[in-house]
Amino acid sequence: MKLLEPWKLALIILAVVLFMALVIGLLVYFLLFDQEMYFYNATFKITNVQYSHEFDKHTSKEFRDLSTSIEMLVTNTFRASILNKKYIRSHVVNLRDEEGKWRTPFQQLQPSPLRWTASFGTVIRPPKSRRSVRNIIIHEKYTNTILNHDYDIAVVQLSSPVEFTNDIRMVCLPEEFYVFPHNTTCFVTGWGALQNEGPSINNLRRAEVKIIGTNICNRAEVYNGAITPGMVCAGYLEGKIDACQGDSGGPLVTEDRRGIWYLVGIVSWGDECAKKNKPGVYTRVTYYRDWITTKTGI
Repeated sequence: MKLLEPWKLALIILAVVLFMALVIGLLVYFLLFDQEMYFYNATFKITNVQYSHEFDKHTSKEFRDLSTSIEMLVTNTFRASILNKKYIRSHVVNLRDEEGKWRTPFQQLQPSPLRWTASFGTVIRPPKSRRSVRNIIIHEKYTNTILNHDYDIAVVQLSSPVEFTNDIRMVCLPEEFYVFPHNTTCFVTGWGALQNEGPSINNLRRAEVKIIGTNICNRAEVYNGAITPGMVCAGYLEGKIDACQGDSGGPLVTEDRRGIWYLVGIVSWGDECAKKNKPGVYTRVTYYRDWITTKTGI
């Protein structure tokens, strides 16, 4: 058997290595970097429902009921299409009357961690520091429907650690058995609106609120049984102080006697902002403590 000349053998090996490098490079690209975030915007005309000004209010029962029906129709349409494997969820933006007919814009989102950046500090523009996002893990049972606010939690993995300063501080996760009783003083922070439907702000604000027991928050005149074990109410029944639009996902924290701050809740939902008998509703962190450990090891 005649052996190949050394230069021919080297050329073959080089060709194989280049081919393998090309294949690996393409796999890395399509698996990691070709994860686009798509925003499908559409508008529907509704002709078989009589318009009401209650549909202008995102917190009204009329808006919630009709939005849920529309979102279900959109979901069923996508799942029956060739986009069913890429579809995540749809969300009604608003309902408005136009020329005697309804227009219902909706958005369908497909999140990609590579498109997100986390900002830190007390000012949005410019932030104290930034980190790119490596991974976003949303709770498997989260549905993002207006009538279902359970499992409203996600964890975000950053590309690199954050250095703590006077403006960037850490907060501890409570154990699952930790109980924050009724009337516990807490603080909610965020860059949300200062009044209902108002604009977001550039400088971080905080508000002092009190935890309200679930039995009180489930009264008919408050949230009429809508508060589940995975939620916690905080604020005041008389209103006036509350989280607002743009604060969603923000922390609700409290300080213990040793000066250690704990994450009590995550801004989730409510009926407008600071209304009487409508305190803010937060995701109860202790309820999801095992889930957080499962996903993060913390």
